[in-house]
Amino acid sequence: MGNSLKEKIIPLTKNTLVFFAIFIFLTWLPDIDSIIPLLYHRDMLTHSAIIPFLALLYLTRFKYISPIMIAALFLCFAIHLSADMFPKGWRGFALLHFPVFGFALPGMLSFLWLLANVVICIFFAHKILFKGDSILVSKRFFFIISIVLSILYFLFNELPSGNGQTIYLILIIGLTLFGINRYGENYMK
Repeated sequence: MGNSLKEKIIPLTKNTLVFFAIFIFLTWLPDIDSIIPLLYHRDMLTHSAIIPFLALLYLTRFKYISPIMIAALFLCFAIHLSADMFPKGWRGFALLHFPVFGFALPGMLSFLWLLANVVICIFFAHKILFKGDSILVSKRFFFIISIVLSILYFLFNELPSGNGQTIYLILIIGLTLFGINRYGENYMK
């Protein structure tokens, strides 16, 4: 009995630490467009599910990259992009831009792009963690850690900058997670 409990607690602790470490170090990753020449702030390439997908396709070939790391990256992008959905106004750097050309999407299309990519990122984080019989974390853990990370992101990144509207990101992530957990079972196979 003790061995069984130990076998359950150690991976959960390790997975929690991996999630938090990736969150701390990679939630800023969509804003890497600010330092890459030819990309504009809020570039559609970096403010989408493309980078996590590339990580999924490329990095999972290495045995030291675990699926939980890729799922955490998807979740980081979901949290960051959902916070970007609530700028003070849909103009200038709040709008999403096409790579290289810099053409900006109008406000509503920028919002819809971000929303679609938030849902995609959460869906794939969930799919990676719960595929087949190899469940890496419990669904309750995934839901709780997602909400906790959203709150932490809000408190440390958005609230100090005066962007109080991003409290809605917690609602968006929570509702998306609830919907996927409750109704998405048929789509996870």
